[in-house]
Amino acid sequence: MPKQGTTFSLAVDFTGLDLDQAERIEFIFRRGPTSTSPLIKRCSWPGEAVREEGSSRILVPWAAAETWLVPGDGTFYLDTRITLRDSTDQPQTEILALKMSPTLFQEVDGA
Repeated sequence: MPKQGTTFSLAVDFTGLDLDQAERIEFIFRRGPTSTSPLIKRCSWPGEAVREEGSSRILVPWAAAETWLVPGDGTFYLDTRITLRDSTDQPQTEILALKMSPTLFQEVDGA
């Protein structure tokens, strides 16, 4: 489980999807489960996120400053949009509730 105030890569596994057939995957993280919930982070693969070599795992980088945008209870939400090569179909994905551990350190302790 990721922890507030740290820099890390969130591993997102895609089972049942051949990533070689994917042209682009967009990741959006929000404070709530709706499109009107405040945005925390947005990135894509290829791009800021990277594929773990030879696997169906994408590593989404998080900066320590971004972790402070997660609500106090630690719950935040991830949605993905997958664009396939040579297809107009987009695989269906679920909105996932994720948890981030709080920290006893304050944002300015490391400075």
